Amino acid sequence: MDTVLLRAWRFLVDFQYRWVLKQPADTLDRGPARLAPLFDRIPALFPLMAAAGCRVSARPPGSAGRLWLGHRSPRVEADLHRLGRELGLELVATAPPRRRVWRTGLVSPALTLRIARTVGHRARRLDRHVQRALVEMLLEYAALRRLFARRPPGLVLVPCDLSPRRIAAGAAAEREGVPCLYLQLSLFNTYLPPFRPSRALIVNLAAERTLAAAGIPTVRRVLRREVPELRLPDDRPRSIGVVLNYYLDPERLGPTLAAVRRHFPEARIRLRRHPRSRRDPERLPAGVETDPPERPLAEFAAGIAFALAGNSVAQLDLLGLGVPVVHLDGLDALAFDHCGFVAEDLVFGVRRVEEIELDRLRAFYTRPEWRPRLLVRLGLFPEDGRDAAEWRAFRRWLQHRLDGGSSARPAPCAAS
Repeated sequence: MDTVLLRAWRFLVDFQYRWVLKQPADTLDRGPARLAPLFDRIPALFPLMAAAGCRVSARPPGSAGRLWLGHRSPRVEADLHRLGRELGLELVATAPPRRRVWRTGLVSPALTLRIARTVGHRARRLDRHVQRALVEMLLEYAALRRLFARRPPGLVLVPCDLSPRRIAAGAAAEREGVPCLYLQLSLFNTYLPPFRPSRALIVNLAAERTLAAAGIPTVRRVLRREVPELRLPDDRPRSIGVVLNYYLDPERLGPTLAAVRRHFPEARIRLRRHPRSRRDPERLPAGVETDPPERPLAEFAAGIAFALAGNSVAQLDLLGLGVPVVHLDGLDALAFDHCGFVAEDLVFGVRRVEEIELDRLRAFYTRPEWRPRLLVRLGLFPEDGRDAAEWRAFRRWLQHRLDGGSSARPAPCAAS
């Protein structure tokens, strides 16, 4: 039985229901018992993958020292370049055509159809969105196992924003014994991944505790140790930022931005879409500017008085950069306060643009209990003397993998 894929399957189903579908807790409590027979039948899929006659023709491009991206991901690519500068290593990213890995000849059309039909039959009680995610993960997992077995990369890099393809990459790496580096790119993503990475590069104490408890070696990436005081806006802000998440809803976004323009007629409105989203917002109201998604969030934050945000983990990142945030309904397809930051009393939230009152915003973020609550939630690393030695050891480990390791394996592979 493929226990690695079983863990990935369970994680993906739970993640999709909790995050995307936001099912009630009582439904989730009954879920594992109801789905247990389905999990028991999952191994029936594996002989199909093992027996299928698939062409293994795709190859990761590049040479040792290059990073292969499964597809373009501006945020991940930019962060890897920053990581290279911090380590003093040249990390060059390349990418194949814009296709899923399983569409490059690694998985036959017949196997694709059989997996889709099997999931559709055996997981028919699951939401259709979850079924599609499961099929994508299974196909990617089958393709990457073949790729890693035929030509194993020196290193697989998996960012913490765990899409079905990223889960498949981490699971395939563990199954085939390929070293894997897990990258925590967000302060919010502190959960335990469903695969076991060789190293985890983390940015706060919450992730360190979670991963260390599971016996996963962690390396601290100290982005900052202090949180600046919030720059509270005056009554006539010159520039307002709007931060979108991945689940864009064009029909709601346009009217919401038009309402923002009417409520703050003298302010510049700067829109930042999700770095992983391929959809550009359509039919934007006049006067709304768009920022390139690959631009660092710190640069975006430096030019705005405050930010309007939907259900994005960038809310915490912006507060950590000293920018007040208003959580506003209508910027994405998810329900109000899907992330729960308003309920935690960390973020000032309103359902309608007309409810944004700057006096209330300033009063919310100047309460004496607010800042200590934020610092606990961010969980920045203390100055305890362990960072320098840990960073040097991590650099040596990464350089060893980039040079091919003991088995002279070729280029690192980044799952995007």
